[in-house]
Amino acid sequence: MDQEPIGSVFEYRAKGGSGSDDDISAKCALWLWPLPPAGDLRLVAQWTDMGMGESSIVLDGSQLREAAAAVEPYWPAAEGQG
Repeated sequence: MDQEPIGSVFEYRAKGGSGSDDDISAKCALWLWPLPPAGDLRLVAQWTDMGMGESSIVLDGSQLREAAAAVEPYWPAAEGQG
């Protein structure tokens, strides 16, 4: 990314899935900007078309920050980039 986003971003990136009439599974990645502060972060989801009412989990913002700090590039940046 060339620039930091303006404002907050929470993005769902689908990675595939499968299912039948009785079962469904999916994989995704979530991208969050900026990183949350240390402390509790509540993630809330609802999918009424699939019969899922509102539910939530609490994540530790400090663990997300620690994980982000440990990220290493998968391949070197192209010349002239970060």
